[in-house]
Amino acid sequence: MQLIPRIRHERYLQAMVLGLICISFLNMLYCTMAYEFGWGPKTFLVGPEDRFADVIKLSLSFRSVTGGVDKTEKFRSWRPIYQDYYEHPDYGGAQSLGAGELTHFHHPPLSALIFMVAGMLIVRIGSPQVMLCLFFLIYVLEVWSMMWIGTPYATRTPALKLTIWFLCLASYPALVMFGRANYVNAGLTTVPIIAFLLAVFVRKDATLASLTALAIAVNIHPNAIIFLFGLPIAFGLPKAIKAGLQFTAIALSIFGVSYFAAHKLYPDYSIATFRKGVAIYEKVYIENGGGIRMGSSLYGLIRALNRGLHLGIPFSFEMRIFYLVALVLTVLAGTAFWRVWNRETRPGSGGLEKRRTSECAQESNHWPLSLAPFFLVSFYCLLSPIFADYHLLVFLAPLILVYFDSVERNGRLLTVVAVASLLMISPKNYPLQNASVQVILNPAILVSAVLGLTIALFNEVTPRTRTSAQLHAVEGR
Repeated sequence: MQLIPRIRHERYLQAMVLGLICISFLNMLYCTMAYEFGWGPKTFLVGPEDRFADVIKLSLSFRSVTGGVDKTEKFRSWRPIYQDYYEHPDYGGAQSLGAGELTHFHHPPLSALIFMVAGMLIVRIGSPQVMLCLFFLIYVLEVWSMMWIGTPYATRTPALKLTIWFLCLASYPALVMFGRANYVNAGLTTVPIIAFLLAVFVRKDATLASLTALAIAVNIHPNAIIFLFGLPIAFGLPKAIKAGLQFTAIALSIFGVSYFAAHKLYPDYSIATFRKGVAIYEKVYIENGGGIRMGSSLYGLIRALNRGLHLGIPFSFEMRIFYLVALVLTVLAGTAFWRVWNRETRPGSGGLEKRRTSECAQESNHWPLSLAPFFLVSFYCLLSPIFADYHLLVFLAPLILVYFDSVERNGRLLTVVAVASLLMISPKNYPLQNASVQVILNPAILVSAVLGLTIALFNEVTPRTRTSAQLHAVEGR
C-alpha cells in the first residue's frame, strides 16, 4: 500500500511503463504456453475474421453514399474481407430497422456523419486501406492535441511525452482499438476525455479546447457527460456553471450541425430511427449478451456470474441487480467524496479555528489530484451496461495524474489509484470456460478499488471531525 511513495518521483513514469510491459508479457506467456499445450491459438488481440471491422463495416453500410461501389473497377482489387463487408453487411438500413434487425441507426448524429463521410471517401479514393491510414493519422493528431490541451508546456518532459505515446500506442486498449479500427466510438471519445481531465486537474483551467474535446466525446458516447462533475470538484460551483454553459453551447452546436448534415446525406436518418436503432442495439448487445464478451462493465460481471453459476436469473432481474449495485456504489462514493470536499473547502468560523483548519488542510494536502478523475472514469465504466475494452484507455487519465501528484502525501490512496488504473489497461484474457476472466476481473478490480477508496475517505473525515470537536471543547465552545 506504500508502493507509490517508495518510487522516486522521477522514476514513476518508467515504473508505470515497466509494469504494463510485465503484465502484458505475462499474458503473452500464457497465450504461447496454451498453444504449445494444444489448447488452440490464443491472443488478447482481435482475430483476423473481424479485421478493422468497426470503421469499414459501418462506413460501407451507409448505402446512400456507398451504393454502387461494387460496380467499380477498384472494388475488384479490394481484399476479399472488405468486399464481404460490403456485400454482406452486419449493419442494415431502413429495411432491417423495420424487421427488428441490427442497424447503423443506433449511432448518434456526429458518429453517423463521420461514418458517412468515411464511406464517401472510400468510394472516392477506392481503397479501404487508405481510409484506415487516414484514421490512424487522425488518432496520432488527437494524442498530440491531448498533450497540448491537457499539460502545461513546462511539464512536458521527454519522459512524460514518451510515456504518453507508449501508452496510447502500445497499451492493451489501444491495440484492441487498432485491431478493430474503432477510431470513432473509442478514439474520438477516450482521448478527448483524457485531454479534458488533464486540462481541468493539471492546468486548473476549463479552456474552450478542453470543453470542445468533451463535447465531441459526449456527442459520440453520451455517457461521457459524467465528466462534467469534474468542473465543480476542480473549480467550485460559480466557475463550473460558467464552464458548463459554454460546454452546453458547444455540445448543442455540434449536435445540431451533425444531425442536419447526416439527415441531408441520409434522409432515413432521423431522431425516430435513431431511437428505434438504439432499442434494437440494446436488445442485441445487452439482453442477448452480444456486447458482453469483450467488455468490462458491471453488468457484464453480473451476467457472467449468473451464467457461470447457473443461477437462472432472468434478464429483467439482472438489470435490477445492476442498477441497485451501481446506485449503492454511487451513493457511497459520492457521499464520502462530498464530505471530504466539503471539509476542505468550508471556511472556518473564527480566527483560531480557521488557522487550525488551514494547517490541518496543509498537513493532509487535501485529497490526491488523481482521486476525483479515478472515481469519474471508474463510474464511466461501471455505469455503462456495455463497455468494450478499447474504452479502457480513459484510465490513462488517473494514471498520468498520479505523476503530477505529490508522492509524499496520501500514499495509500495514490497506490490504489495507480495500481487499479494500470491493471485496467493491461490484458488479462485468461480463460473462464467459454469466456475471458477479464469480463469478471476488470469490474471486480474497479468495485474493490472504489469501495476501498470510499472507506478510506470516510475514515479520513471521521478523525478530523473528532479532533475538531475536542478543540471546541477545550476552547469552551
